[in-house]
Amino acid sequence: MTIRTFKNTLFLLLSLVTISCSSQKVLTEKDLLTKNRTQKRIDTFGSFLWSKNSDGVLVINKKNFEKILNKTNSSDNNYFKSLDRYSIHLTYKDRSIAKELSFAERAKVAAYVVEYLYRCQEKMKNDDIFKDITFVNSVLSIRDRNKYNEEFKKHDYYGLELLKKHHLENYRYLPNIEDYQLEPRRSDSQD
Repeated sequence: MTIRTFKNTLFLLLSLVTISCSSQKVLTEKDLLTKNRTQKRIDTFGSFLWSKNSDGVLVINKKNFEKILNKTNSSDNNYFKSLDRYSIHLTYKDRSIAKELSFAERAKVAAYVVEYLYRCQEKMKNDDIFKDITFVNSVLSIRDRNKYNEEFKKHDYYGLELLKKHHLENYRYLPNIEDYQLEPRRSDSQD
C-alpha cells in the first residue's frame, strides 16, 4: 500500500465517521416553538431531542438538552418554554406526537425531558413562576396505570438523579393502582 493510497483511505474513513457523528440535528433559535404551536411544530421539536439510528435504536441528543440548559435562565426563555410544552404533549394521553416511539422509548425521552426541566428550574430565581412547579406530574397519572413508574424503576431512572429524586418524592402521594377498578381501554394493549 502506497502512502497516497493510505492517505486517501484515511481521509475517506474520517469523512464517513464525521458524517455519521453529525447526523443529529442542531437546535437553533428559529426552531423553537415561540410563534407557531401547532402539533406538527411540537413534534418537529422532538427531532432535536431524540432520533433513531439506522438500526432503529433510540438516541437521546444530550447536546441539545445541554444547549437548552445553558440558554435557560428563566421560565420566559424560549428554550425552556419549548421543552415544557414538549413534555406536556409527549406524555398527554392521546399521544399525538412521537407516534413512532414505543412506550418504553417514550418513557426514556420523557425521563430526559423531565430531568432537564428540573435542571433548568435550578437556575431560575426564587421569584420565577416556574421555580416550584412539579414537572414530574405529567408522568404520574393514573390514566397510564403507573406504567411510567414501572418503566423508570426497571431502568433505574436512566441514571437521572433529579428525575429519580422528584419522582420518588411525588409518587408516594398517588393512590395505589390496585385500589382502583379501572375499565380496560383499547390503548392498554397497544403499549
